[in-house]
Amino acid sequence: MGNFTKKSKGYTDVVKIPAGSTHIKVRQHMAKDQTRYTAYLALRRPNGEYLLNGKFMISTSETIIPLNGSVLNYSGWSQKDEWLHSMGPGPLHEALVIQILATDAKKPLDVRYSFYMPRRTTPQQPLASLMLNQKAAPLQSTTTVSTTTRTTTTTTTSSTTTSSSVTSSNVFIPGPPTAPSPTTPAPGPEWVTGPWMICTRTCDTGWQSRTVQCKDQSGKLSKGCVLGVRPSAFRQCLVKKC
Repeated sequence: MGNFTKKSKGYTDVVKIPAGSTHIKVRQHMAKDQTRYTAYLALRRPNGEYLLNGKFMISTSETIIPLNGSVLNYSGWSQKDEWLHSMGPGPLHEALVIQILATDAKKPLDVRYSFYMPRRTTPQQPLASLMLNQKAAPLQSTTTVSTTTRTTTTTTTSSTTTSSSVTSSNVFIPGPPTAPSPTTPAPGPEWVTGPWMICTRTCDTGWQSRTVQCKDQSGKLSKGCVLGVRPSAFRQCLVKKC
């Protein structure tokens, strides 16, 4: 999310949207004490190829911009409003540069933009076996050899025999480590969709939109949902043929 307010003239870069982005929203607002727009939104690829309002040629009608993996919708320039939104169904497969074409360097600008980037996750490394990470300790055993001592006295007919007891120590050999019992993870946030809005056109092919929000179990907005399974916020619609 950001805001561009720098005074400029001609084509000026506002923000570079990286590949993989979704939920792109760019809108030009009336600056303070401004009665009309003096600038136009433009869109180009990093190599300089223009996709919208390039070479000082301005589109005044609503325009659909198909891209590899996504679709952008441009409102068309007017004195009332000007915006550029992504319509899904997937993320951008290429980087894009949002520009502003200003015609009066003295007039203030107010361009606001926002987009989502997928969260980078570090793959978890498998746990190594304890037997591989640790050296096996040598087993030690102790054995007491039993001895028997016999003493015979001939002064009488009696004999005395003394025998020592046999003593051996028990050796404890540890078994393999036991794995911890699995625990049930707490339910995470989920995508919540709203109802479809009315079609943007009364005849021929238009577009419908709906809200798609990530919420936790208590109904509060969250950022932990998986972008790969996010439902689409747009779809084509056809009320009737013109």
